[in-house]
Amino acid sequence: MSFLPILSLPSNDLSFAFKRRFGLSDKLSYWYNCDSNYWSAVYKHTYGEDFKLKAGYDSEVRLGWASLWVGDEGGKAKTAPMKMKVQFMLQVPQDDIKSSVLMFRIKKRWDI
Repeated sequence: MSFLPILSLPSNDLSFAFKRRFGLSDKLSYWYNCDSNYWSAVYKHTYGEDFKLKAGYDSEVRLGWASLWVGDEGGKAKTAPMKMKVQFMLQVPQDDIKSSVLMFRIKKRWDI
């Protein structure tokens, strides 16, 4: 478990982050801004080496989201040029659920 107080200068905004690992595959992160009362929370669960599920909420933009990452994060230097991760993400605004968005993204590493 870790607790991180954050002081932003010159505005003197105080915030803190809290991170808790519940095992090798589960992690919860929480961030709170004391001046604006905005907060965000993220839960991350990994399935083996190739699948990562993340879900969270951000109070500033009033948006809940969930994403699934598919792809190996580890690996040796020889396999690095072949690394690729695919993300499927669902964003659901709290104020207008009908304007939910399903996004698809590919992150590919290109080594020359």
